Amino acid sequence: MDKDIRKNALYSGLALGAVMFVLGLVAFYVIIATTSIWVMSLVPMLLSVIVPVLVAIVMSLDLRKKAGGYWSLKQATTGIFIMFIIAYAANTIARDMIFVKLVEPEMLQKTENAVINSTTAMMQKSGVEQTAIDSKTNDLRKRFEEQKNVSVGKTLMGIGTTIILIFVVALIFAAFLKKEPPLFDTVDTDPTT
Repeated sequence: MDKDIRKNALYSGLALGAVMFVLGLVAFYVIIATTSIWVMSLVPMLLSVIVPVLVAIVMSLDLRKKAGGYWSLKQATTGIFIMFIIAYAANTIARDMIFVKLVEPEMLQKTENAVINSTTAMMQKSGVEQTAIDSKTNDLRKRFEEQKNVSVGKTLMGIGTTIILIFVVALIFAAFLKKEPPLFDTVDTDPTT
């Protein structure tokens, strides 16, 4: 049964990774197409956090169903962790190694321009002084510049932190979604009595 859970978790992880990748693309194109700071803030949160969590819950319940409707905390944690780690890997490979390299090599620059333009427009509408706007713009540029220059050590530390976070989230999901079989079967299966 544990082998089936791992196998099903692998396939579910690939599907979840594909969903996360597509939602990330939609969020990216919404960000670069809008000038509204509200849309720029809410849509990525919706598409990068809320919808993937809901999809992950549905897929976790489907994993439990495929495991026979019952699984222990250990089985649930293992299955959900495998699903999440495969989804993370698939999404990262599809986004960073394929999409950014082949389709949208200026992704970070376009995101930076969109964020700065919408922030500037919002601050100007609010009547903020130009010196404060310039200060905020410079701060945003510095943050994006830091993202462009990431060392191998920082990358490895980020991956390690992400794996730990994924495990903790998988453990939380498992605690809520585990379902132990009943201790005593209430249906009498002995035909002689």
